[in-house]
Amino acid sequence: MGIVRQAAAAAVLVAIGAPVQAAAIFSDRAAFAAAAGSTRTIDFEGIVGTPGFPANFPGGSGYYTSAPVTLDGVTFGGETYFYAPGGGTTSAGTESYILDPGAQAGGYYDLNGSAVGFFGRDVITIDVPLGSGGVGFDFGLDGGAGAQPRSLAFEVAFDNGSTFVVPPFTPTLDPDFFGVLGQSIDLVRVINLTGFIAGFNFRPYVLFDNVTVADALDVPEPATAALFALAFLGLAQFGRRRPANPRPAAAPPA
Repeated sequence: MGIVRQAAAAAVLVAIGAPVQAAAIFSDRAAFAAAAGSTRTIDFEGIVGTPGFPANFPGGSGYYTSAPVTLDGVTFGGETYFYAPGGGTTSAGTESYILDPGAQAGGYYDLNGSAVGFFGRDVITIDVPLGSGGVGFDFGLDGGAGAQPRSLAFEVAFDNGSTFVVPPFTPTLDPDFFGVLGQSIDLVRVINLTGFIAGFNFRPYVLFDNVTVADALDVPEPATAALFALAFLGLAQFGRRRPANPRPAAAPPA
């Protein structure tokens, strides 16, 4: 029913000194879960058709709004831009979709045969509650991406105002996984640098599922170097994935 809660037996990191700002990047969900401690997961299942989320997507298979969406304290928002041939962009504003799995399995917006959320084509923000210890999620691109090279970057912001940017990389699986753990994560911004859908002047959507939020995580000072080593290791893993099978082509929404 949309929100799944999990409490790990113990966190991998134990505070043994004054907490410091540090972060680790994960490309593997199991490794993220093992280090995250207590978590909750938003899987988008069973949300469409409930109060506040009418089945207003064509065919009744999902929910659409031109505003950000908040689920269990996590706010999803994004921007879509249309690019003019001679340069310049026009913003289409915020787009938020939650689609049921049945109508999408094997289709244009399929991401592992389950319900998905997507929130814009160019810049997507996942804003977690104050003091969260991290966030991780499955992600992929819609069928409009075709076989063209895919490129995404991630910006992580902390509650104290500091940020770091994961350089652009090429995801190769559908779905891939991205996770970050640290002290007081504020939000993750996903920047889609993939080329335009063939014949159109906009990019494919980034699809999300199983958005897992970690509770507050204290990071001990001796662990700082190890955490950043994990971050670089996690980034390296993104480039070692096998190619994904192409998904069936279909027309994007009007």
